[in-house]
Amino acid sequence: YASVFDETTNTPILVDQLLDASASRVKCLAFFGYLYVFYYVSGSLKVRRVNPQQATAFDAAVTISSSVNTSNPHYDVILLNPTTMVWAHNDTTANNIKLGGLDYNCAVPASPASIFINEAATDCINLWSNGQQKIFVFWHNASGVRYAVYNNGFAVLKSPSLVENIAGVRNITAHIKADNSTVQVYYEIQGATDDLNYIKTTTVTASAASGVSTVFQRGCGLWTKAWTKYLASDLSLSTKPERSYVGILGLQKEQTTYFVLRDDGYIVAKMQPSLADGKTAYAASLQNVWNYDDIYGFSILNKVLLRTDNGPFYNVTGVARTRLDFTSPNSFINVQIAGNTHIGGGVLNIYDGQSVVEHGFHYAPVITATSQSASGNLTQSGVYS
Repeated sequence: YASVFDETTNTPILVDQLLDASASRVKCLAFFGYLYVFYYVSGSLKVRRVNPQQATAFDAAVTISSSVNTSNPHYDVILLNPTTMVWAHNDTTANNIKLGGLDYNCAVPASPASIFINEAATDCINLWSNGQQKIFVFWHNASGVRYAVYNNGFAVLKSPSLVENIAGVRNITAHIKADNSTVQVYYEIQGATDDLNYIKTTTVTASAASGVSTVFQRGCGLWTKAWTKYLASDLSLSTKPERSYVGILGLQKEQTTYFVLRDDGYIVAKMQPSLADGKTAYAASLQNVWNYDDIYGFSILNKVLLRTDNGPFYNVTGVARTRLDFTSPNSFINVQIAGNTHIGGGVLNIYDGQSVVEHGFHYAPVITATSQSASGNLTQSGVYS
């Protein structure tokens, strides 16, 4: 299903439109004045679009490719330039990734023709473009996290290469760094349980991977693709990146919470504390982030805890939208409470006269495991009164 709302007034334009009863792995993009909904169904990558200025119904479905691997149907779609989108998917042909273009009419152009990358995206796939007509393709298989780079004509700039030999990767994303050439890569690794998931990061360029990776955050998973906030409002080649961000999901038991992290790991926003849904339902299913006038937004899933005589349970997950306004005049509004300054923003902070810190912990303490000793008890011997 799909719904369309006016971003300014929140007025519904189209509500609960059935696009395909069998669709899964849905991704949305805004491009060339249209809204596009991509999805996978029965070995095919499909798309439907709607003109929000004349939104009476979605156009008929168009099949982009009918050779998506049915066992591991991972795909991704990005904007390359003002006239072209780029898609890639794990293909039915053994050990192949298919990479191709798409115009605003949902047609796959004859030139440049789609190509095959002689690798399998067994576990996930991600596309990223640096705004300089270079396409970075990241994927994971039994050989680890790998990547390749192509120009806008799908000519090879960097043949498939290793980023890190590590197992269990389920999501990958990337953003440009301030030097406008180095790419910061993030990848989520599945733990023994979801609350043990963690995110690692490293850097690559169009010519080489750094070979050095570090843990970015633990106890969480990726939720959105990474995005970059630029110093200028347009995205011309001369525009300098300011800072980059990524949406994550804290996976502590019974305390799942959405966060937005800056590229240095600093938490800039917190959403739906303890009421967020779990990790992405599918690998390679990160949310796209849209922006206008320094306002960035993406979709989230929330739930409500209901307590009954039969115990607590959560209701059906609902879809919500969150927005981050970097230019809001309400930023840093503050009030004095109990001798401390409370400062509003993406995260409530407090100043006690010495330092500014978050107001309270992001999570309540969690007992992850207990064990009983062979003898003794939890108190010391003695007389208590």
